[in-house]
Amino acid sequence: MKSPVILYATRWMDTPVMSQADIQLVWADKQAFMETIHGVNEKQLALILHSPGGQIEAVKAIVEYLREKFDNSYSTRCRYVRGHSLSTLIGYTNHG
Repeated sequence: MKSPVILYATRWMDTPVMSQADIQLVWADKQAFMETIHGVNEKQLALILHSPGGQIEAVKAIVEYLREKFDNSYSTRCRYVRGHSLSTLIGYTNHG
């Protein structure tokens, strides 16, 4: 079974490095996920993340939304990804 794929990527590896506030997951990202997922009827999702992390409350809100919408998800991450909030999201997607 094929799943829709969402790639969420920030510019955190750019040179010069952008400020942390410009590249982290924030509340506005939940709206972006909602707009991207609108109309997706499948119950499986492939989620690829490339981000250093973000605001834990925002990430929790994204996780809750994804849990409501999809039965199971998984993620692939860059080996350089770090941050507790991103780990929360990856933990959800791996254990959906």
